[in-house]
Amino acid sequence: LKDMEGKYTSVFIRREFEIPAGTDLSRIGLVINYDDAFVMYINGRKLISKGIARNKDGKLTITKHEASGAEYFPLAGFADAFKVGTNVISLEGHNESLDSSDLSLGPSLILDTGK
Repeated sequence: LKDMEGKYTSVFIRREFEIPAGTDLSRIGLVINYDDAFVMYINGRKLISKGIARNKDGKLTITKHEASGAEYFPLAGFADAFKVGTNVISLEGHNESLDSSDLSLGPSLILDTGK
C-alpha cells in the first residue's frame, strides 16, 4: 500500500471461503508469511494472535518480526470455529511503527489430506 508509510500501521482484510461437507476440520492449518504482527479470525472468532499485545492502558504493543518465509499454525484446536458451507477469514496486519517501510500479510488456509 503506497500510502501506508507514515500514515497508518494496520490493515484489515477478509474473504469468504467454502468448506464442503465431509471435510476433516481437525486437519486444517494456516500458512502465513507476515511482518510484523497479525491477528486471525474465523467467522468472527479470534483464533491466533502473533506479535501483538494490549497493555493495561489498552495500548497495543507490536513486536518486530520480519517476513522471512511462511510459517505454519495448526488449527485443529479451533475446528469448532469452522462450519460446512460459507466461512469468513479476517486478518489484521500490524506494522511495528509508522515509519516501517514494509508490511507483509500472505495467508493461506490449508487442509492436510495425509497424502
